[in-house]
Amino acid sequence: MVSGETGCGKTTQLPQFVLEEEIEAGRGVDCNIICTQPRRISAMSVAARVAAERGDALGQSVGYQIRLEAKRSAQTRLLFCTTGVLLRRLVRYFSLHCYKLFCYADSIVVILYVECM
Repeated sequence: MVSGETGCGKTTQLPQFVLEEEIEAGRGVDCNIICTQPRRISAMSVAARVAAERGDALGQSVGYQIRLEAKRSAQTRLLFCTTGVLLRRLVRYFSLHCYKLFCYADSIVVILYVECM
């Protein structure tokens, strides 16, 4: 569990650090990271901000998925979504085994689930 002040980078920086490490280790193509956000607007805005920080267009390596809207592609490795989208994925796929990192973001706490290979 990671706890920190608002604005310290729990949601935007931690997933990028993991993604960059995986890319540098040659495992970027197999790395999928999902980060939940409590509201649709926050999932969209955080995804846009992280994509801009990475110098990518939204929907390329960084995307989002909310209720009936998604901005992602086959190349998306970092997905921001609402908790409801995550629950639907769990019901559909029965697990999160395809994700390297799972971040549940609350107001001041980010809970990380890292699958070590």
